[in-house]
Amino acid sequence: MSPYDSRQIEKEPKVNNNLKETNKMKAYLINNIAILSHILNTVTGGSRFYTFSARTHYCAHHLDNDHWKFVEKCIDTLFFLQKNHCRKEYYNELRKRTPVKVKS
Repeated sequence: MSPYDSRQIEKEPKVNNNLKETNKMKAYLINNIAILSHILNTVTGGSRFYTFSARTHYCAHHLDNDHWKFVEKCIDTLFFLQKNHCRKEYYNELRKRTPVKVKS
């Protein structure tokens, strides 16, 4: 028998294409929701580099503003599957940012 005999070639494992498509769709939806959050933050006077949730946490705790604390509670209630959504988004945004290098 030849080493290239079709009976001896191992078949590739089948990959569930539905799972790949589901992951692509999930990533697509998450990216679009993040974009909408950046747009909402920009429209309401915030930076285009941060999400509305991150800004809400910053304003609620660093500026100690009661209005933003209420907004944070509303957002955290809306995203009830993720505990402390705004706080996590704030620290996630901080982790992504790097200090600006200034040329001397």
